[in-house]
Amino acid sequence: MKRTIAIAIALTFLAVLLYRLACSREGSREPQGYVIDKSANISRDDVMRYFKNVRIDSPETAGQYFSESVANAQTVRFFKSLQWKFREMSLEDHLKAVHDYLLTIMDPARAEEMFALYKKFTKFEQGLGSVVRTWKQPATVNGALAYLRNLQDHRRDFFGKELADSLWGTEVKLQEYRFRKGQIIHDDALTGAEKEKKLASLKGDMWGSDSADAPDGFQKPFDRYTEKLQMYSRDLDGMAEADKSVRIREFRREYFSDDVVKRLEGVDTELAAEKQKEEDYRRQEFRIQSDVNLTADEKERKILDLQNEVFGSEADAFRRRENIMKASK
Repeated sequence: MKRTIAIAIALTFLAVLLYRLACSREGSREPQGYVIDKSANISRDDVMRYFKNVRIDSPETAGQYFSESVANAQTVRFFKSLQWKFREMSLEDHLKAVHDYLLTIMDPARAEEMFALYKKFTKFEQGLGSVVRTWKQPATVNGALAYLRNLQDHRRDFFGKELADSLWGTEVKLQEYRFRKGQIIHDDALTGAEKEKKLASLKGDMWGSDSADAPDGFQKPFDRYTEKLQMYSRDLDGMAEADKSVRIREFRREYFSDDVVKRLEGVDTELAAEKQKEEDYRRQEFRIQSDVNLTADEKERKILDLQNEVFGSEADAFRRRENIMKASK
């Protein structure tokens, strides 16, 4: 039983790795084929339920989530909770404990159906580690997509396509969408408009004509804003500062209230002032360091006085930062 849990933890770490790859700049070649496309009919409600932190531990919650079928997007999470709940025992004792527990929260027929699926799931996980070790570990986004396809195809071979997609379809579709979306957003060869066009096509391919089904709407406003900045990074880098500021203000107004926009602009002003202050300091410091008429001790005293004058109460913090940077070189 502990081996099964260890495999589950390892797969969790792998999922994190795959997501980080999706947010990288590697692997710009267009990925081929969808693992889960719009034909799977995974809706916005399915996505919402998947994101919920569900605790199934009573006849009421079991009836709520498994009234129609024992196989859905919550089943694997439920099984993981059973693995953890009855972890300190042999596999035989573990299965007996799970069986007895299911009978306390489900009617006998549904409990037996769920237990049969749980035993099959346990057998699948026991053999999964030896299978995935033979696969090439992903190093690019396209590699991550290929790995995701291999994993879901392996599940389909073991459980059958319909059952595997019922159990993991929502999770895989969300992962795949994030990978493909991240690949587009971080493609520095594309302009913002080109990325927007590709994203619209991706949404249509994966979520159908109703783009509201895509999970983007679940993102927080600030996350959507920073994503927008990344999408238009190439455009912004080529703009004059005044034009860049206007464009960023437009992006902010898409996602924030007027009050939040005003506060963000206040932060911009403060950061610009700090940047200007440090640039002024560097110019004066350079003049002191370049003055051949000053001794090393005189230069040091003048620079110390300059730091106190420019940075005031923050001078000590500035000097600590400078020392750290010098030590790291």
